[in-house]
Amino acid sequence: MGNFNPMGTGTLTKYSASAGSGKTFNLAGIYLSHLFREKESYRKILAVTFTNKATAEMKSRILEQLHILSANGNSEYLKGLMRETGKSEKEIRSMAGELLHSILHDFSRFSICTIDAFFQKIIRAFARESGLHSGFNIELDHNLILSNAVDEMIASSASDTELREWLSEYVNSKLDDEKSWDPKADIMELAQELFKERFKVLSSEERAKLEDKKFLLEYIGKVMAVREIFEETMFTAGKECDRIFTLYSLTDDMFYQKGKGVPGFVRSLAAGRMAEPKAYVRAIMTDPPKWSTKAIAPELQEAIPNGLYSALRDAINYYDTNIINYNSAKEILSNIYAVGILSDILKKVRMIASDENSFLISDAGELLREITAGDQAPFIYEKIGNSYENYMIDEFQDTSRIQWDNFFPLIEESLGRGNDNLVVGDIKQSIYRFRNSDWKILGKLLGRQIPAERLHSVPLNTNWRSKSNIIRFNNTLFSLIPENIDAIFSSDPDPLCFRDIYTEAVQKDPGTDTGGFVKLEFIDNDYEVVINKSGKETKKPSKDWKDKVLGKLPAVIELFQNKGYSAGDIGIIVRNSREGTNVLNTIIQYSNDCSAEKKKKYNYNIVSDYSLTLSNSPAITFIISVLKVFNNPK
Repeated sequence: MGNFNPMGTGTLTKYSASAGSGKTFNLAGIYLSHLFREKESYRKILAVTFTNKATAEMKSRILEQLHILSANGNSEYLKGLMRETGKSEKEIRSMAGELLHSILHDFSRFSICTIDAFFQKIIRAFARESGLHSGFNIELDHNLILSNAVDEMIASSASDTELREWLSEYVNSKLDDEKSWDPKADIMELAQELFKERFKVLSSEERAKLEDKKFLLEYIGKVMAVREIFEETMFTAGKECDRIFTLYSLTDDMFYQKGKGVPGFVRSLAAGRMAEPKAYVRAIMTDPPKWSTKAIAPELQEAIPNGLYSALRDAINYYDTNIINYNSAKEILSNIYAVGILSDILKKVRMIASDENSFLISDAGELLREITAGDQAPFIYEKIGNSYENYMIDEFQDTSRIQWDNFFPLIEESLGRGNDNLVVGDIKQSIYRFRNSDWKILGKLLGRQIPAERLHSVPLNTNWRSKSNIIRFNNTLFSLIPENIDAIFSSDPDPLCFRDIYTEAVQKDPGTDTGGFVKLEFIDNDYEVVINKSGKETKKPSKDWKDKVLGKLPAVIELFQNKGYSAGDIGIIVRNSREGTNVLNTIIQYSNDCSAEKKKKYNYNIVSDYSLTLSNSPAITFIISVLKVFNNPK
């Protein structure tokens, strides 16, 4: 692997680390280089990861390397440590034993942990100031408390007149939209926003507006006006066109695509149904306009200049200009009543959590943000028993805005004292929005908050894991796709530049592992030609592409095993559990139906979340079937 580089004096080093680039190796090397400064330096370093697995891996790697060094073993970090610390091999090996002994006998100060564990440690130190009782419970799943809070909120409307009136309006609005009168499911769904960062980062003024039902009622009136004006305008246009249809005795047969075109559009509008002007309708505005597939009927020829064209043109233009506002108004009105009671639900959630002496883990970042407000970082982190000099944040692309707001004062203070810090991340992985992660922190915010002379960017762009052909394929893919996406979104008012995001996606090939194979196959639906009642030929899907893929899978599995790979080397990636179930059932069915020769030659055993459930165990289902027969022989 590559050499690790220590951070400069009073700097924040940003490592951009794609898959297989030796991120863990470099991170451990930097940690070790700081560890060898003095015997108890491990107490002054905080390394933060995002999963327990990553924490365990980091800890074990550090301890393993200290053991190898102290036992005169062959460590790939030895040369780097000698270069970065200026110590001889003998000094490094001797100190490694001392460090290992110190860490194992002072393990609680060996600060490599998840970000949640670190935040909880701080919150426990401030339990009394935060209004929490000692020995409080950490609640990982907020759904049970939320369900109870919604029930209590609805029950409290019996004595709260304002809340009761609001809920009544909410139920009436659902009935007007022909939806279920019971609001709990919709309230529960929207109330999930209470536990997301985009709600937690709202200012006090914005939250006050959400609690102000008078303000919300005025807002609802304005939004309803947007919806009603749009619907009334389109309805009026439809009635005008319908009047012209009647006046000139126009029929569906006179128009392009008959009822699918202009006549159907007019009937929908005249009946008060909002309809999108599809291509068959918009054909009247092309050059030349397309009103009919044959010679235009005299009645239609007369109607076009006498109001039909202008009415349709105005309706289409009005639709295009106002449809976004109309759809936005509809979506707002479908949720606005639930928004109005979010503050009531939040109060009930806090009350239930307090009564149960529970603390929601989703509130940790917000609470810590309030605690750390006002430049209190040094005092806060000394109170928890540690005064860190160096901070290392792994998987930085998974950092949320609140988490970064809590960490930034620490790093800023560390930089001010001339200490070094680092973050490691891969901006490409931020697209998953894992736990409110915000790619803009890694992509833009760091450069704005940290002075240029203190911020060092180091790309780890050599892929040590993949074979040469895989690296070449990935480089091509991640070079072409961002350009195509930028071209598609170039007309947006504030477009993202995907080329900038993926600028460090191209990786170098060390040339140590040649080979590798990639095959892309695009599979379309099969179609068959059918003749409809009018004698016209049309294409109809005869086989879905997903069914074709399922049919190909067994042969692909056999091909790989023919080439010497075992069944355990093969992975099948799907988009959702339903597709996974279909893949599983297809392979199981194939293995049951194939010849005895194939069963002996190939391994069709497949493991997935679905296959491991008790309901899919042949033994369990057989026992249940036998019990059913015993219970009811008929």
